[in-house]
Amino acid sequence: MKKDVFLFIGCENFKTIIEKNAYYVDKTAYLKTLFLSSSETIISHFIRPRRFGKTLNLSMIKEFCELNYKNPGDKSYQQKLFINNGRKLAVAGDEYKELRDKIMGEFPVISISFKGVEGNTFASAVSSLLGIISELYLKFNFLTKSEKLEENLKSKFKDILEFSNLEYSNLYDREKLSKAVSICESFISTLAQMLFIEYGRKIIVIIDEYDVPLQKAVVAKEPYYDEMLEIVRKISVSTFKQNPDPWLYKGIITGCLRIAHQSVFTDANNFTTYGMSDEPYTGFFGFNTDETRKLLSDCELTEKENSVKEWYDGYRFGDEHIFCPWSLVSYCDKAARNSNIDPQPFWI
Repeated sequence: MKKDVFLFIGCENFKTIIEKNAYYVDKTAYLKTLFLSSSETIISHFIRPRRFGKTLNLSMIKEFCELNYKNPGDKSYQQKLFINNGRKLAVAGDEYKELRDKIMGEFPVISISFKGVEGNTFASAVSSLLGIISELYLKFNFLTKSEKLEENLKSKFKDILEFSNLEYSNLYDREKLSKAVSICESFISTLAQMLFIEYGRKIIVIIDEYDVPLQKAVVAKEPYYDEMLEIVRKISVSTFKQNPDPWLYKGIITGCLRIAHQSVFTDANNFTTYGMSDEPYTGFFGFNTDETRKLLSDCELTEKENSVKEWYDGYRFGDEHIFCPWSLVSYCDKAARNSNIDPQPFWI
C-alpha cells in the first residue's frame, strides 16, 4: 500500500477521518441534491443494509450544516474541514458556492443514533435511550444560561437532563419508568423548540438507525415490541408531524427495515423513503465501480480487481454496481500487508 493511504477501518466520524488524513470516498456532492433539489423533501428516509456507510454520511451532513453556537456566522470550522483540506472534495467546487452560502454552518443540528438502544427488558432499553438523551442534552447545556428562553423551558431542560443522569438505573419503579417514557417521546421537540427560539433558525434533525430499538425489542428475553413501537412512533409524531412546527427545516433518517415504516411515520409530513434502487441516491451509500477501482489503484492493488469484483460486487442499487464498503476496505487493508491473501467474507 502507498505510504500516504491510511484506511481507518470502522471509523464512522467524518471529522476524525479528515483530520487524521484517512482515506475518504467523497460523497459530498449529494449535499446539493439533499438541500437544493428542485423537488422539496422535508423528511428523507434512507433504507440501506448494515455496514454501508450510513453513519459516516450522516456525520458528514451534520458537520457541514451545524451552526457555530458560540459565534453564529463563523464558518471557519467547515472551511477547514471541507474546503481547505487539500482533498478537492466535490463540495469545494465553484458549482457548490450557493450550497455553501445557504447551508454550510447555518443550522442548529440535533443528531442522534438509536444504534445502542437495546436491553433484555423494556426498562433496560428505555434506560439506554436515557443515556443518549443525557449525552445530547449535556452538549446543549449552555441553553440553560440563555437570556432569550423563558424559565419554564429552561427548567424543563434541566429536569430532563437531571432525570436522565440520575434515574436511568431506577426504572424498575413504575412511576419513574412512566416519566422516562414521557421524556423519550418528546426530548427532540423540546430541544428543537429551545434552539429555534435561541437562534431564530430552523432545525435539522438527524436520526440514525431508527429501527434498531424495534429489532432488539423482538428478540429480547422479554419482548417489548409494542411498547418500543409506541415510543418511536411518538418521537416521529412530535418531530415530523403532518403540520410541522415552525422549527423543522429538514429531517434525515436512516434504517435497515422498510417494514416498520407505516406504523412509525404515518403522521409525517412530506416524507420520502429512498430504498436501494430509488434515484437520485443510489450511489450515496456504498462504493460504486469507479470508486472501487480508484481505491484499489490508490492501495496499489489494481491486479486484484477481478477477484474483488467476483467477491464483493454483489449489490445492485438502481443501475449502479455497489460494493460493500466494510468488506472492501477490510480486504484492502489486509491485502496491502499481504498480497497473497485471498478475498474473504468480512461482513455476514
